[in-house]
Formats: sequence, C-alpha cells, structure tokens
Amino acid sequence: MRRLERRSGGQVLVMTTLSLFVLCGMLGLAVDLGIGYFTKKSAQAAADAAALAAAHQALAQEGDTASKYSCGATDLGCSTRSCVPPIPGPPTDNLNYGCLYAQANGFVTQGRQTVTLEAAAWNGTTKTSPPTVPGLSVYYWVTARVSQRIPQLFSAILGNTEGGVGARATAAVTDGDVFGSLILLNREHETLPSGIGDTGADLIGGGSSVVNGGEGIVLSSAANGSPYAGESQSGSGGGTVTVIAPGTFIRTTGEVNPTIDWRSTVPGMPAWQNGFRDRSYFRDPLRGRGQPPPPTGLLDSGTDFPILNGNIVGSSDPNNPRVLPSGYYYAAEMRDGSLAATGGKLTISGYVRFSAVDTGGIPTIPSTTPPAAWGDWVMFGGVNFQTNANAKFDPGRYIMAGVKHVQQNKAPEVFSFANQVILEDHTPLSALGVSQPNKPGDAGELFIFTDANYVGWNPLTESYVPLEIPQRVRAIKSELGFGVANMQAGANSTTYINLHALNNDPADTVGSGNVPLELRAFRPVIFWQDQGNSRVLYTGDPEADPTFDVDYRASTCETGIDGLTSPNINNPCPQTTPHPETPEMRLQATPNTHLFGAVYQPRGAWLVLQGSGGMASPLQVVSGSLAVQGGPTVTLMALDRGLERRMVALVE
Repeated sequence: MRRLERRSGGQVLVMTTLSLFVLCGMLGLAVDLGIGYFTKKSAQAAADAAALAAAHQALAQEGDTASKYSCGATDLGCSTRSCVPPIPGPPTDNLNYGCLYAQANGFVTQGRQTVTLEAAAWNGTTKTSPPTVPGLSVYYWVTARVSQRIPQLFSAILGNTEGGVGARATAAVTDGDVFGSLILLNREHETLPSGIGDTGADLIGGGSSVVNGGEGIVLSSAANGSPYAGESQSGSGGGTVTVIAPGTFIRTTGEVNPTIDWRSTVPGMPAWQNGFRDRSYFRDPLRGRGQPPPPTGLLDSGTDFPILNGNIVGSSDPNNPRVLPSGYYYAAEMRDGSLAATGGKLTISGYVRFSAVDTGGIPTIPSTTPPAAWGDWVMFGGVNFQTNANAKFDPGRYIMAGVKHVQQNKAPEVFSFANQVILEDHTPLSALGVSQPNKPGDAGELFIFTDANYVGWNPLTESYVPLEIPQRVRAIKSELGFGVANMQAGANSTTYINLHALNNDPADTVGSGNVPLELRAFRPVIFWQDQGNSRVLYTGDPEADPTFDVDYRASTCETGIDGLTSPNINNPCPQTTPHPETPEMRLQATPNTHLFGAVYQPRGAWLVLQGSGGMASPLQVVSGSLAVQGGPTVTLMALDRGLERRMVALVE
C-alpha cells in the first residue's frame, strides 16, 4: 500500500507539471492575445488619426481648388515619412501633423514602434490612386502604417518570445456631394425687403404654394420667434403652404411656422429637425473658390461691339438667326462724329444666336450649324429680351456687367425679358419634356450677374482677374452698378426657357464638353450672382482671409449687420450696395421654365419664385432666402451630379 502511495504521488507531480504547461499556454493565449488585440486597436486608432490629420491639413493648406494639389508645394508632403521624435512643433508640413496625431495616440518610430506616412498628389492633369485602393482617383492621399513588436509573457514559455501587430489607414482628399436641393444660408440677423419676408426667415411660402425639396432642405437660420429674430422663424408663410422633402435640417434653435404643412418623403423621418450644431452644411458650399474668373484676352480687334441706341435687331428668319459673336456689347450713340458708350440698356428682338462659330463675315447662320467649343460674351448696361425675341445660346460664359440706376425708388434690372420670349441652348428636353443632362460635347452656359467692377479668381494661376473694360465703356464704368436678375414674364404659355449649366459629366469625357479649366470648380452652376451684390460682406482677399466666405473680422467692421453687437459668423459685416433691393433674383415658376444645374446666390441675397403653375427642373438652389409667391408648385428634381465640395474621407 505504501509503495502504491509513493508511485501515485510521483504521477500527480508529473501531471501537475504537465498541466502547468497547458495552463501557461492557455494564459498565454488569453493574456498575450488580449494584449495584442488591445495594441492592434490602439495602433489602428493611431493610423486612422494620423492619415486623417495629414489629409485634413493638406485640404486646409491647399484649399478647395484642385490646381493647388502639387508635390512641389513646400508645405505639402508627398514622400515617405518616418515619425521619429522629436516631431517639429509647429509642424513644418501636413505629414508632421499626421505624426503628431500618431504620437498623441501613443505611437512613434522609436523602440519597438514604427510609424510611417506615405503620400502623393495628382500631377495637375490626372488624379492619383493610392496603392492600397487601386482604381480610386483622388487629388491627394495619405497612407499611415503603424506597427509594434510586443514581448510575450506566458507564451514565452512555449518559445514565442515576441509578437507583433500592425495597422494601416488611407485618407484621401476627394470630391463629395453637397447635401440638399435647397440650401438657404441666411441667418437670424439677416434682413429682407418689405413684402419678401421677416428678419431671419429663410423659406417663405405664400398662397397655396408647394415646395418639393428634392434631395433635402437646409435652413441656416436659428430664428424661432424670439425677440432677437424679429418674431420670425426659419420657415414662415401664410395661406396653405406645403413643403415636401426627404429631410429638412435646421441649425440649432431654428423652427418653422406650425401652419405650414411640412412633410417628409422618408417613412419614419420627422418632417423637419432642428438642434444641429453649426457644421459646414450650414455655410456657403462654394466658399473658398472665389468667383468665376472673367475672360482674358478678349479685347482683341473685332470683339468690341458698340450697339447704336442699344437696339440689337435679330433676323426675321428662324432658320437663319443673326449671329452675335463673342465679345463686348454696349449701347452707344454718335457724339461729335464718333461713337460713345451711353450705359443704356441693350434690347434684343427677333431671332439671334450667341455663337463663336466663324461665319466668315456673314451676319446670319443656319440654326442647324453645330456650336463652337466655347465663347464669351460681356454685356454692359443691362439686357432685355423684347416680346417675340428668340435667342439661342451656344456654350459659353455670359457676363451681365452692370446697369444704370436711373430711378432711386426702383431697383434696376441687369437681365430681364418680356412675354412670348424663347431662350434655349442646344440640349433638348427629354421625350417627357423634362430637362436632361448636357448632351455629349455640350459645355453648357454660365450666366454671371454683376457690375462693371467685377473681379474673379483664377484657381489655376491663383490670382485675381478683373473684368476687362473696352475703351469707350471706361468713361461710364462707375455708372454701371448691380441690378436685379428678373427672369419672369407673368403667367403665360408663350415664354419658354431651356438652359443647361456648366457640364459636370462624372466621367469628365471630352473635358466635360470643353468647359474651360479655370471654370471647372464652378460646375454645374448656371446662374451666378456676384457675392458683392448682397446685404452681407464677403471677403475677397485670400492673403488676409483665404476662405472667400462671409467676413466677420473685427478688423473689418465694429458691429455686424444688426448694427449693435460685435461681428461673428451669425452677425457678419454689412455690405453697402448702391441700392438695397438689388440682391434679388426673380424666376418665373411655370411649366415652360426648364433649367438644369445649380443657381447660386451669396448669403445676404434672396430668390423669389413667382407664378401660379408648376415648375419641375433638375435644379439645386443655393441662396440666402427663398420666397415662393403666387401659389406655384415648385419641384427641385435631383441632378445627375450636383455641386461638390472637396472633402477628406477614410478610404481604406
């Protein structure tokens, strides 16, 4: 019996010893793998943060125009960088920002850790693709790789003395869609003219109007009936107003009038929601780009067109309209035996075609002649299309450069038309009578409503481009100020509009219909209102403020638009314009109004949709405020590709 006890005791010792190995293995599996998992998650967080930080800083440095994303820039890192401490502070380029964020998350290239950043930018012609996501075309990408060797604890008993974890993340600067078919920028302190709306009102409905917001509505005003907002609300109206959208998003405390029938097209989605923090979608989606540049080099011989008494008389033959070549047009009269600019309005009648096609001096052109690639037209003194005028627009840039202010009690019109007018381009409507995308090769049109002092920004040369002024016009330049763009002609079925914006072909085939490179940042805009024609001041100095956004710097104004308190983003500096009514654009909301593209007005301006019928167009509207009058039904249909903003996203 004793011998058996001794023999069994030895077996227990052996079994216990063997079980310790198994136990250590299990502990190693649990503890070492747990440590590895935790380190892996931490490394991934560091990689994500580093890649995003470097890409965000690149976007902040280089701006919202693709021409700047070049590896030649001293502050844009495009090589492979190891994050070896000490990391420069302040950072010398955007990759160092990424290294600092990796360090803040506990990882640098030191000891058992390795952190590297790799980046590349487009070459100015072809976008670049990150190796980690082949086939994805972006302006700039950063890949962060983080690794760490981990000493093993219990697993070391089994011979595994060291393990390792790694993480990788790629962030890219790319284009993203701007949310919303209706984006209204005015805030609680912005005022509107009498008869349009109350202070702080963004969407104002009247009568039995219906507004269908297509892909969504954004209201930037926080007005909710409180005294500082003049007892108004972000969405207001009388009568039986109906607003329909997938979602309506209102900044902070903004509210809508409860009498408005507000509906959501998404089951379970609230009709409207407020309480959203002041994020980028409540700001001008085209900020940072400046204004579209005017043409340069157009003042060559043969492009200066003084029009006697301002009357442009077209052809009486619809098959052979009068050609209006690219150039500068202005009303003139004979003075002392020579022509002098008067600043009077240009009136257009009959059949005309704005075309850059070389006709060899022949004054008319067959209506079937294909358009030239691109043209530029600058009209001084205002333009009015008279009754029965029929205008065909070839692809081009159309600048309405100011109008005389002849009546103090009435806002002048820089662009207008009468009844029974047809304005169209070369892309027909679909078989269903709905605007469709530009046909292949059609670059579309960009109409700019401004004054004679217009200055644009060329993103390619990163420089201001002032509007060139013909010699005769220089004497009256100071008389040509802002005016209302009035595109309404009453309730009639004989007025017809079919126009298409700058081509925003997603494949960018044939250069998006040969849209000039300097204008591609403004696709797919069709109507652009000068940011100076606003009740709110926009900055136009990229050296002092590169945002090209509303100006609320204390160095610019002592009080904001309320005239009482210091300026801030909700209460920016006021803009003094020659006439307080000119920041307005009017558009007839009828079934014969067909527009394809985006309408842009700056914050501090307003759009009036007037009519009694229905209007349905693939249209994205950016404005300060929108007033719908007369009881029309307005449907903003989705664009195939709308406005875009440069953004940063994790792509891998």
